[in-house]
Amino acid sequence: MFNGAVVVWDLPEHPNGVITRFVVRYWNDAFPTDITVQEFEGSQRNLTIEGLSPSTHYTVDIMASTIKGDGPREETKFESGVPPGVPSGPPRNVRADVDGKRGVMVQWDSVDDEQKNGNIRGYEVTGLRAFTSYLVYASACTIVGCGPENRVPVVVLTPEDVPDVPTGVSFSLISENEVRLKWTPPENPNGKIKSYYVSYWKSSEDRSSAIRAPLSSTLLFFTANGLEPNKKYTFTVQAENSVGLGPEALVEVVTTSVRVPVHAPPMPTRNDTARYGAENIAIRWDTEPAREDDDAPVRFVQVFPDVPTGVSFSLISENEVRLKWTPPENPNGKIKSYYVSYWKSSEDRSSAIRAPLSSTLLFFTANGESATPIFTTAFLATTYEHFFNRKYSLSKLPISYLLLTVPVHAPPMPTRNDTARYGAESIAIRWDTEPAREDDDAPVRFVQVEYQKSNRDDWTPVEKLISGQDGGAVILRLVPNSDYRFRIRYLGDNSQSVWSAESDWMKTLPAQPSAAPASLTASPYDSTSLLLQWNSPLREAWNADAIGYWVAFREYPLSADNDTWTTVEIPANSTWPERPQYLLHNLAR
Repeated sequence: MFNGAVVVWDLPEHPNGVITRFVVRYWNDAFPTDITVQEFEGSQRNLTIEGLSPSTHYTVDIMASTIKGDGPREETKFESGVPPGVPSGPPRNVRADVDGKRGVMVQWDSVDDEQKNGNIRGYEVTGLRAFTSYLVYASACTIVGCGPENRVPVVVLTPEDVPDVPTGVSFSLISENEVRLKWTPPENPNGKIKSYYVSYWKSSEDRSSAIRAPLSSTLLFFTANGLEPNKKYTFTVQAENSVGLGPEALVEVVTTSVRVPVHAPPMPTRNDTARYGAENIAIRWDTEPAREDDDAPVRFVQVFPDVPTGVSFSLISENEVRLKWTPPENPNGKIKSYYVSYWKSSEDRSSAIRAPLSSTLLFFTANGESATPIFTTAFLATTYEHFFNRKYSLSKLPISYLLLTVPVHAPPMPTRNDTARYGAESIAIRWDTEPAREDDDAPVRFVQVEYQKSNRDDWTPVEKLISGQDGGAVILRLVPNSDYRFRIRYLGDNSQSVWSAESDWMKTLPAQPSAAPASLTASPYDSTSLLLQWNSPLREAWNADAIGYWVAFREYPLSADNDTWTTVEIPANSTWPERPQYLLHNLAR
């Protein structure tokens, strides 16, 4: 308690008789003559003193008495408590910097002493997630509660981290030789999902035999074909973003039991008993009579589907190609699945990557590593599987081929052009260029530049494209005393490159404040002094890390012999309060 105290005592070591009474005196050390005296029976051992002033020094003494007289006094001193209250001011100079992939280091200066209103018990900051923008507020707390937050929040973006595990992994189809896996995106992608990877292998074998399929970030299912009946398989699926691969979701499935295959059909021949036509041909084949004990009777006869149509590319970049197609004009049955294969034209087809796709999917995205093109020139083949009463080899099915050339190479990271003059509203950047070659099939025509201001998530494009032969640019209309970083992208005749790596942070020079002090007032302080008060400009208008002030003043009304201004410089400071004040001394009475 802050307005009271409890005094406790023991019997004297040598009472020399029966203690008949105790006499307690106490007083404020600032007023030693204003003494309060209280007397108690010899059996009492404590006294509660109330009505004390908070945070004040007191002295208390006690004396024991017997029937023979009074003993000596024992004295002690204490300080009364401080009345707790909510802090009336926020922490000062709140700052935040990224600390690891899932943390932010928040620093601040303490609340002003006169605004604490008690012992500060702690400061609070909420928990964080990767690749998330946060507004950081800080407030000081006492035992009573928390005070106000800092007026202007600090904005900080935590960096990307690998994505969490995909969720909702399950199977929507299980047959003797086919399994369809499906999933939902990770609850916390921790960045932009770039692709998924599905791996599967027999659970009885080592994982080194696994088949691994890369999939587009928009694809949330995968069909595995050609599995063995009545076998246990292990499937994993994991997500990938620009940081890397996240943890795997692992499930196991057992394919259904063996079916009895339909017997092989005979070779068809021309039906010479039918009339010949200009637009049709009649064919025939030998059939076997149906048997009641046939475990796999022939129900229908189907012929091969035609080749897929409309095969083309909807997206071409340095490390990504998106292929699309439409179903065969004559499917001749129900399409079961599609297969896309791709390989470098300089290599054998045995190196091809082969991806099985659902029959409902009419596009495919091929991704490469971030720093390496998928291919410069490549063949992509689209085949498909069809429902048959007998399983045919895919090599017998029609195939659609496309030849693709992916041109523009990746740009280098831009750096600051230290040979150019530094400015408060501009930054000169440069990048390494390669000389143009006559045999270049994909020359760089233009360079696109974007920049990002610190504590901002968005990128701002520079309106004007830069010539592909230029090795630099000057970015104008920037904010003084601010950090920026840049990235570039090459533009060719028919395609564009990926964005370059982001440059290091670059800072513009300071400039004069873009706003004046406001609400200036002057009030008498004493006979020769005036107290000046004003509102500081907002920090974003400082255009520097610290600002100072000039005060100009003269007598009013003007005297005939003195119409000049007197000036006083107030040194620069980085922590001005919202309403500073300054005393003008030695003024005329």
